[in-house]
Amino acid sequence: MRPVFCGNFESETRQSHLERLFAKYGKVDRVDMKSGFAFVYFEDERNAEDAIRGLDNAPFGYDRRRLSVEWARGERGRHRDDSRSMANQRPTKTLFVINF
Repeated sequence: MRPVFCGNFESETRQSHLERLFAKYGKVDRVDMKSGFAFVYFEDERNAEDAIRGLDNAPFGYDRRRLSVEWARGERGRHRDDSRSMANQRPTKTLFVINF
């Protein structure tokens, strides 16, 4: 399941606050909190879509900050199912030496 990105909440926000907020849209499998943002995993993708529609740009917390809620992007903005993934690339004969 693809995670939902949630950002722009206050630093005092706890995991339980986000779990409660997102649970209004369906069963939340887990919430991975990082520094200033979180990834929310839903059991059903339709619930995740509903949460994105309902919570993006919604005021939240004591300061009523506008949340940023959207589908999480893959590594460096690429989706994980990209046809150029590491498994599909040919091996090279280049050796990189650092701190020589």
